[in-house]
Amino acid sequence: MAERSDNKSWQKIFDDLHLHKHNFNEEPYKITAEQIKQICQDFKKVGEKEVRILCKQDTREQRPDVFIKNKLFILPIKNGEYVIVKGEGM
Repeated sequence: MAERSDNKSWQKIFDDLHLHKHNFNEEPYKITAEQIKQICQDFKKVGEKEVRILCKQDTREQRPDVFIKNKLFILPIKNGEYVIVKGEGM
């Protein structure tokens, strides 16, 4: 299977926001489109920096590696706001 174009982006987001230290068992992590844009602004490919593409996860298999490894998924809560939650979703 080919490398997902958003793996680098989500790894950078997790690293920059120290999400590896967040306790997802206690509470979800709220993230905004603006935060994602800011962190990913230096990436060149559209799939590595476009928020709507980065946050689209229709199936378990479509999750980036860092989500799969940590048993997480992302949900939209309102325009421009998302939560990263524990579980596999879908």
